Amino acid sequence: MKATLFDQLRRTPEASAAANAASVLSNLSADKNLMEHFYLTGYEGLCLGLSHRELTRSIISSAVPMCGEILVVGENDEVEFWTAICDELRIAATAVVANGQDAATAVSDVLKEDTCISSVLCSASYGESAIKALCDAAHKRRCSVIVDNASSRVDLAKIEDLGIDFAISTAETEQPVSIIIAKRSRLVMTEGNARQGAHDIYAVWQDSLSCRNPKWVPMA
Repeated sequence: MKATLFDQLRRTPEASAAANAASVLSNLSADKNLMEHFYLTGYEGLCLGLSHRELTRSIISSAVPMCGEILVVGENDEVEFWTAICDELRIAATAVVANGQDAATAVSDVLKEDTCISSVLCSASYGESAIKALCDAAHKRRCSVIVDNASSRVDLAKIEDLGIDFAISTAETEQPVSIIIAKRSRLVMTEGNARQGAHDIYAVWQDSLSCRNPKWVPMA
């Protein structure tokens, strides 16, 4: 069986590091067989040269529909960072400070009361079991889930199993390396969402399609 992106990440030392993941994505781009098989997983990998703040701003801007709102769940400093970006983008944000054990319950409770929320943003610091429970709670309300790998890292090879819709990761090297691994069905829904002053993730994805085999059947 051909290797997928997730298989490649599992075999890469420090697989959750953005720099290594970006290297894997680069290798995939050069290998048409691997790219085609990864395409069939239902996920897309995007490499960008953005700082963590720019990347976070771009994913929030693109993932949240124009009429939607976002729920941010994390530690105090994380919540303040995310809500400040939402304020800049004029996106309504509900902020919840919760530990990993309480995160899924907090998300479920808020989403029951606020039907305008379309996306949930949390930190990878919660750990895999808590993130899986949070994703399950969000998906019951048809909300997308963004996981920020800044303060801690979830293994990027496991995002499919955890149910994560968007995983963002950056490596603050001399030249910033940043990646987004996104579920294609959610990525399709970002079209037309990007706010002024932020990178359009849908446009970045469309630009990346130029290297694809035209015979591949489009899959959303």
